[in-house]
Amino acid sequence: IKGPGGDMKALSDGESPSEAHLRGEELEFSDRVVKVSVSHGFLIVVTQKACYVYKCGTFNLHHKFELGAGAVTLLLQAKDVFLLASNVKGVQIFSTDGQLRCTPRAPGLAHPRFL
Repeated sequence: IKGPGGDMKALSDGESPSEAHLRGEELEFSDRVVKVSVSHGFLIVVTQKACYVYKCGTFNLHHKFELGAGAVTLLLQAKDVFLLASNVKGVQIFSTDGQLRCTPRAPGLAHPRFL
């Protein structure tokens, strides 16, 4: 997956053989894309204002939710959940269905240098 340089607002298919299943797909967003992760059958795209979860293969929108205040500084993906860290909300763990699962709290956990 690759996007244009600078303010990325679209994702399109790549040229490598491992990305051949994406050929011809393009996703456009109204806000700048800040984080992207592809793993465990899901594509997760974080823009300045929202988080989009797509199922790989069809690339139909699976779930979308608004992020609110704070810039996302980290996106990590596991089998059925993913983690978002921001400078305002700290660490949040969501299911691939877009549901907030938990918000771990610990001193300094919200600081990107500790993650």
